[in-house]
Amino acid sequence: MMRVLENPTHVINNRRVKVQKAKMKDNENVQDDNDSNCTIEVSGCDPHTRLDTIGLYFDSKRRSGGGDVNECRQEGDKFIVVFEKRDSAVRVLKQPRHIIDDTTVVVKSVEQSESKTFANDEDVCSDEDPFEDCRLEVTGFNPDTSIDVLELYFESRRRSGGGSLINIDKDDPEKVTLTFESNEAKKQVLQRQHTIDNVTLTVKEPPKRKKLPKDKQCLLITGLADNTSKENIELFLESRTGIEGNSKILFGEEPDSHFQTIVQKVSERSLNGATLVVKAVTVTDSILILNLPENITKDTIEFYFENQKKSGGGDVEEVTLDHEKHVAVVYFEDYQVVKSVISRHHVINGVELDVHPYYECLGFTVSCDEPMPRIPQPLPYKVNPDIIKFIKNTDLEEFTNTMKQLYARVEWPHQDKTDVLLLTPDLPENTNNLHKITKSWMSDLENGLDKYLQSFKGVTIPVMEGIWLQVVAQLKRWSQDKDACMTMDQSSCTVFLTGKSDNVSELKSRIESVVKDIKDKMQKAKERTTEKIKVNTLQARQLQVCEYKNLVHDKLPDVDVEIILETETLSLEGLPHDIPKAKVLMYETLEGLSTTKMKPPNTLWLQYLKTSKVSKRLHDNFSSVKIDACYLLQDDEIVCSAIDKSTLDKAVNIIKTNIKELKIDIKPESEAALQQLEWKTMVSDLEQRKNVIISKEHNRVSIIGFETDADSVMSELNTFIQVHTIIEDFVEAENGKLRYISEYKKDDISKIQIESRVQPFKITPKYNGPVGFVFKGTENDVKTARVKVQKLIDVIYAHPYPVDKPGMPKLFKEEKGKNLIKLVENEINCKIDINHPSEIETKGAGEEAEKHFKEAALQPTLKIVCQHAIHGGRRIVVGKGDLTKMAVDVVVNSANTYMSYTGGLSKAIADAGGPAIHKACEAILRKQHGRLHPGQAVHTTSGKMPCKAIIHAVGPSSNKVNHQSGYSSVRDPYSQEENLLTDAVQNSLTLAEELGYSSIGIPAISSGTMGFSLDLCTNTIVSAVDDWAKNTPPGILLEIRLVDNSDNTCESFKHAMMKHFGEDNITPSSSGRDKRKTHGGRRNKARQQSGGIKTAQQNSSPKHVAPNTSSIRDDELPFSSRGIQVTSNPGEISIRDGKTVRLVKGSISSEKVDVIVNTTQPTFNLNTGAVSKSILQAAGTQLQQEINNKKTSGVSTNEGDGIVTSGGNMQCNNIYHVLCCGWDSNGSKASQVLRKIMQNCLNTAAQSGYKSIAFPAIGTGGLGFPRDVTAEIMYEEVIAYINDNPASSVSEIRFVVYDQDFATIQVCRQQPDTVVMTGAGNLKCNKILHMISPYTKLEDSVIKMLKFAEKHKLKSIAMPAVGAGAPQNVAREILNAIGEFVQQCDPQFLEVIRITIFQSSRVAIFNKEMKSMVDIPMKDTRGVFGKAWGAIKSLVGGSDNSTRVKMIDTIILHIYADRKNIIDDAITKINQL
Repeated sequence: MMRVLENPTHVINNRRVKVQKAKMKDNENVQDDNDSNCTIEVSGCDPHTRLDTIGLYFDSKRRSGGGDVNECRQEGDKFIVVFEKRDSAVRVLKQPRHIIDDTTVVVKSVEQSESKTFANDEDVCSDEDPFEDCRLEVTGFNPDTSIDVLELYFESRRRSGGGSLINIDKDDPEKVTLTFESNEAKKQVLQRQHTIDNVTLTVKEPPKRKKLPKDKQCLLITGLADNTSKENIELFLESRTGIEGNSKILFGEEPDSHFQTIVQKVSERSLNGATLVVKAVTVTDSILILNLPENITKDTIEFYFENQKKSGGGDVEEVTLDHEKHVAVVYFEDYQVVKSVISRHHVINGVELDVHPYYECLGFTVSCDEPMPRIPQPLPYKVNPDIIKFIKNTDLEEFTNTMKQLYARVEWPHQDKTDVLLLTPDLPENTNNLHKITKSWMSDLENGLDKYLQSFKGVTIPVMEGIWLQVVAQLKRWSQDKDACMTMDQSSCTVFLTGKSDNVSELKSRIESVVKDIKDKMQKAKERTTEKIKVNTLQARQLQVCEYKNLVHDKLPDVDVEIILETETLSLEGLPHDIPKAKVLMYETLEGLSTTKMKPPNTLWLQYLKTSKVSKRLHDNFSSVKIDACYLLQDDEIVCSAIDKSTLDKAVNIIKTNIKELKIDIKPESEAALQQLEWKTMVSDLEQRKNVIISKEHNRVSIIGFETDADSVMSELNTFIQVHTIIEDFVEAENGKLRYISEYKKDDISKIQIESRVQPFKITPKYNGPVGFVFKGTENDVKTARVKVQKLIDVIYAHPYPVDKPGMPKLFKEEKGKNLIKLVENEINCKIDINHPSEIETKGAGEEAEKHFKEAALQPTLKIVCQHAIHGGRRIVVGKGDLTKMAVDVVVNSANTYMSYTGGLSKAIADAGGPAIHKACEAILRKQHGRLHPGQAVHTTSGKMPCKAIIHAVGPSSNKVNHQSGYSSVRDPYSQEENLLTDAVQNSLTLAEELGYSSIGIPAISSGTMGFSLDLCTNTIVSAVDDWAKNTPPGILLEIRLVDNSDNTCESFKHAMMKHFGEDNITPSSSGRDKRKTHGGRRNKARQQSGGIKTAQQNSSPKHVAPNTSSIRDDELPFSSRGIQVTSNPGEISIRDGKTVRLVKGSISSEKVDVIVNTTQPTFNLNTGAVSKSILQAAGTQLQQEINNKKTSGVSTNEGDGIVTSGGNMQCNNIYHVLCCGWDSNGSKASQVLRKIMQNCLNTAAQSGYKSIAFPAIGTGGLGFPRDVTAEIMYEEVIAYINDNPASSVSEIRFVVYDQDFATIQVCRQQPDTVVMTGAGNLKCNKILHMISPYTKLEDSVIKMLKFAEKHKLKSIAMPAVGAGAPQNVAREILNAIGEFVQQCDPQFLEVIRITIFQSSRVAIFNKEMKSMVDIPMKDTRGVFGKAWGAIKSLVGGSDNSTRVKMIDTIILHIYADRKNIIDDAITKINQL
């Protein structure tokens, strides 16, 4: 405090103040020196400044110079702050200025006593700036440079030469004013150049303001108490100083010239407990401008007040502008112009300004000429109460804002008067325009309220009592308008409207229009008349379809139309002159309709279409697709009408396509299911739920309904029938297998029975008649059980064991022998059947087998014209032949719609098949209501024909027919002959596939008696077959024959094939038999399925496969006729066009060829297997790595597939690593795999354009393939491939055999038509003779084999009944060969020739043939045996002339078991008997 008192000069808010020690008031507690020294008083704050803001400000040493604050409290408009330390208060008091909430506050110590009076210059409240010499202006800085950066820079003595700053003001964005504590710092700054953010600053001294003289007429009185009024001041001054009451008061009074006297007298006595302080003031050089217009600029103000003529002003030194408060201060260079300026009226931009002198020492100003404003009295205002009520409910916020802008509060209702508003002044507390507001408050309020209420309006609308209720009913349906309120008073029949003027006017107009319309309608109602017109149901429907009601309403709004279907009446109600017009419109409408009639297919349709639900749904379907049409039933016909022909066609199509009739053929075994109560309940429920009709007639159930419903119902009915139909089925099995399964697999049979879904289900063995298992249960259960039982049958081994040991056949025929067999069965757990060749015929199997073999022998040869392989492993064959004798599974008959066989092929089929076909056709016609549709296909029995079934396909005739003939009067424009023929062909193929047939014969359907063009017919059939194959997944049907007896028709089929598939892709074939059985089945099937090596898990599609369209081969031709010749090189044959097959002895890894084939395992590990190891050693370890890399991308592990790799270090381009299997029981699977490997490898090599390939002896090592079988298959497949692919690049094929494998070498080295002898291995014989002559005459081959046996001194030989053709022919050739051998060789060593027959059906045939040839005296024999009698004696025993040839007595034991070792044990046991 002492330092404060010692400081001679203190400046606050740019004003110099006098500081002295304050006296304590009597009513205040005396504080100790320390507390008083730490306490300051803060005044002049913004009224909104909060206590915590004061505390935080003085607690900040950086902002205020203070420190920790102990206490902060508010006393009136002042704040008392107590610091912890005295130094904090000293620093605060030393600060020249404190700004809080943008307001400069006054800070003083609480020690300051009441002010001393003073009369010298120091007691003058001056606007002089004590720091004017310490101030600098800074410009040219970067706009992004912050005020803090500038402050830090100029307070740094090292960088700028400056020092502590008292203040830093940013006057505008481009200028900053600095106030230093000392003038020395300012000088140092001016001596240097300054750069901040790479920008050079401009620093200069600001212009100095001139000193102003004292105002001789004014004094400033401060220290007034809060409760001091103007009247108090006037009385106080008058009593103390003698100043008259007419003096003007400016926050005090206007003194006389006796300044010292006034100061002394005023200071002697307090006013309202406060001691007044009196100070002189300087004249002002500035003015305060209030009520500035929006968006005014400093330049506008400056230019205006510098214009002496307009404003009375002069040169302006500075303008400060506050846009928010619309206030500005203007500083003039000459203070004397202020009086001239404030004496004038000033208008800028049409706004009158409020101008006053401005004293900085006061901080504000009040006009010296105006008294304190008088508050106006409340104003009562007359209003419409309905409008005020509407405003209160809907527009209160806007009304309140309007009153606020007019400085008024509203009271309503006033003293219970709803038509009066009481408006009370609501003046602002702080405003400089208070005098102006109060002066014009009342007039402004009245004008503003009048203007506001003009936008509202209230009206009344009287309504006639007679129409009041109708008006109210209509008005109530209107939606409410938020800007207009409508109330209705029933007592006065008045409608009141209140709201915004425009809305009320519009609503009034609408209500008046309603009132007028109702009045007009009442008048018209008195004149209205009604007329009823009789119409039939069709006309009524038609009028509804044409929307006649809407048509009348559009043209005759006053006419009401009602169409009554029940009474067939049209009711018209309206004005008399409008009724005739409506009738004319009705007749015109009906005449403009398009109508057609349709005959339903049957009475069931009529019954269905008559129901109301169906009618509604069909008409709804019309509406859903925006079709204006209708239908009804009339005279058992469907009559359909629409607005035009195009719409009519669409409606007819909807009826035809939406309604669907489905039929279920009921088998006799299913009839019982349909008699159950459950069936009847289900039918009733479906008819109700699905809106269908279900009818049963004879052996058929008909369903009629909408398509989706009918399909759903059919599915449910089929499921019911399938579940509830009990059928019987039969699976044939050999007697021994049947016995074996019944005893040893009875648990498996029981399990199958238990697993059936519907119980009871039975499987019963059947031993009499056809032997096998009988199944009884539902169709699904039977089908599933058949498969399972068949698997049980298939896994049972059946081994025929011939016994010719003397006495044994006779023993086994006796009871003792049969008992011995039973002992073996029980001991070994097997079953044994005893058959003697002479007994087989008694069981019926021999005659049946003989019949089939005879038929096969008599089968006519099909002359092949051409053929082509198509999608799914199928083939099309064009051939000439007789379909009635064709050995295919199913034959297609070209039928007409009535299945009448009057001529052509159909008659030939009917004649060949016999009455059974005719009877089956009649049954079909009964189910089809007397006729079939073109394109339809049905099947019947084949009768006496060799095929298994006949498919009757209805082709089109020469005239176009309707595919849906049920609608005879509506022609289908899309039905054409080609489409119908395509349907007939493809339906036939689909039916054959479904029936499980593998081959089919198709004639030129419709080309004969039907009159169809031959070329169009054959082209259509070929296209239909190919399209069907492309769109049907691979299945059972593989061979499709296009057959006719006519050369002309066959040639037409050939041209159609060439046209469709391309001439180069069609393979012509010579005549011959097309099915030849070899190891593993048909070779052509294996070749059809091969297209190259499959290396990935997906099917491969080779791009350049050599043509392979032939599937009928000339297998039965001699070698020479097939282009095969033996060359001069050992082990080599030439096939055709220089292509050779050579047998090579050595290691395959040493071969110099394009491709080497290697067999491996599914793991593709080359370290296993002799061939793989040798190839890996020669090719290098990188070969295994290459395989491993390919395996990561996925490879096929199917047998016959493999991986293609490079040749590594070997002398080849590629190595094909293929997967082979082990030899199975009968070799069928293994043979197929071997054939697949051969074809895949050859095809893949051809795709790559390679010429040479080397094969090892595949499978002859650890996989157990018989060497002779391997050699035969490999030769066969190579020969077949080259014949089928003459253009293939592969011309050299090598079979490489390991040089130590002597047996395989010997087999493979034989030329065709030779015999090779090898060891027997584990077989119970000494040697095996391999007869390599698959294409020579059987008799020659047998002779050669017998000669070979005699040459090698063999005593006995057993040979199978080999050879193709009829069994009796085979038997005759074999027996002739034996006789010829005896005649030629006179055998000395060969004593026994045993012929082994594996098929029991052939035993009787051989037995019969042998009897016919040998059971006669040899001297009378004309055959070969007669010529060789002398030699055959030694072979079979007997004497000259009198002795007949003696047959060896043999009996065959058929042994059945599920494991081979059991059969071996049984044979051992039998041999021990």
